[in-house]
Amino acid sequence: MHGRSMERIRDDDGQGVRRGREECADLRLTVAQGGDKHGDGVADPSQPKTAATRTGSARSDMDRVRNEVGREQRHGGAEVSDRSMGPVGGGAGSNAPSVCQRGGSNMVTGPVSTANVLALLEHQGYRCAMTGRLLTPETAALDHIVPLRFGGEHLIENTQVLHKDVNRAKNSMTNEAFVAMCGEVVRWSVCAEREGSIDDEDRTDI
Repeated sequence: MHGRSMERIRDDDGQGVRRGREECADLRLTVAQGGDKHGDGVADPSQPKTAATRTGSARSDMDRVRNEVGREQRHGGAEVSDRSMGPVGGGAGSNAPSVCQRGGSNMVTGPVSTANVLALLEHQGYRCAMTGRLLTPETAALDHIVPLRFGGEHLIENTQVLHKDVNRAKNSMTNEAFVAMCGEVVRWSVCAEREGSIDDEDRTDI
């Protein structure tokens, strides 16, 4: 299932994210209200979309987000940008931090309402749930961990926010199946590279 990407809000050189106060108030709402195969988007259709939703706590939250998203992140005492985040299936040397947002007492529970989706996004640290990639307005997409077609429930516990490239690659797979496939890709790639190196050595011996 593909969620709709958030609205593009980039600066002139393509780096980071530039937001005014009104844009910041809208940022997380685009994830919660983004259209997908549910027809009315991922938010609870019974919840009214009023102007009040875009003010108050959402605005103060986004003032914090502005300081977290689109700037260089500190990890292990070194400056790393979102461009240095490892791709899907990246090795242990990837600069992407470990993100284990699905467990613990602070896990978001309940229906897939706008408030819960916003809480989930904050709970994930505004990063992709599967890769740790920093999310921007144009790259975040909502996803079911276990797709509805495979019996997954439309509850926030079965929902995650992914980078759109990861969401596209995962498609209708479960998290478990997708991770297993990524592991196969990595193992096959390493094996092929190793065999290629052996072939090169054999040719130099001739």
